[in-house]
Formats: sequence, structure tokens, C-alpha cells
Amino acid sequence: MVMLVIKGWSAESAWLQNESWSQIDYCQRLYHCTYLRGRALNCTAESLLKREACEFQLVSREHAEALTYTLESAGAQFEIKHLWPEKVISLDLYRKGTEVKTITQAMADAR
Repeated sequence: MVMLVIKGWSAESAWLQNESWSQIDYCQRLYHCTYLRGRALNCTAESLLKREACEFQLVSREHAEALTYTLESAGAQFEIKHLWPEKVISLDLYRKGTEVKTITQAMADAR
């Protein structure tokens, strides 16, 4: 899973004015690189227009290039995080790996 986290906005690092990008521009870019649709898509685009800190899941880092360019030009300070799913091990496999030998087995192995 790839997450884009917008930490804040900086007017000094922006090379375009805030009004350069419309809500439709943000919606188009979000549509192509995230799983957001409908109202969630519009609300996220609106929060980007208001320069709010937010985070959302990306389809992939490669699909997000147009969005990251847009955010950089508007002065966003963001980070792309790769979140790996937790590994789940079955209880049987865990028990086999941590199997405790009985006294007779330990004595037999010692011989």
C-alpha cells in the first residue's frame, strides 16, 4: 500500500499561485492515481484547495507523478510512504516452530 501524506503547505516553495489549479484539476489528478471516487474525491480535492493537511492511498507511485507535480507547484510539503501489510502466520506453524521437547526426547537426542 502506498500512502501520500501532506504535512503542510509553504508559500515560499510554491512556484505557482494558489488559484492556478482548480478543483476540477485536483479531481482529475486524484481520479487517476487514487482509489477515491464520488464525494470522497470531491472532498479531498476541496481540502487540497484549502491547503489542508491530509493523507490518502495511492494506486502506485508511478501513477502519482502528475499529482505530485501539481502539489509541488502549489507548495505542498508531502511524503510518500510504502506501508507493507503485516505477515500473518498460522497458529499451527507457530506451534511447530516453538515446539518444546519432552524430557525423553531431549535424553534421546543427547545420546
